[in-house]
Amino acid sequence: QQRAELFNLADDIGEHHDLAPKQRELTGRMLAKLSARLRAVNAPRPRDHHSGEPVPWPGQSKVVGALPD
Repeated sequence: QQRAELFNLADDIGEHHDLAPKQRELTGRMLAKLSARLRAVNAPRPRDHHSGEPVPWPGQSKVVGALPD
């Protein structure tokens, strides 16, 4: 299971305050944009250490803190 995180780096450079649980809509939109861009440039995906399968694209599987597809 992936976990989405969202930080306001202008105010929280140390990434201590995850905004994803409170900003679910924004987190979902940003995940969709990231996924679309990675697919558009045919970005390589890392592989799961146990199964050897490519990890899901952002937003492809259930992501904590994001809206469902």
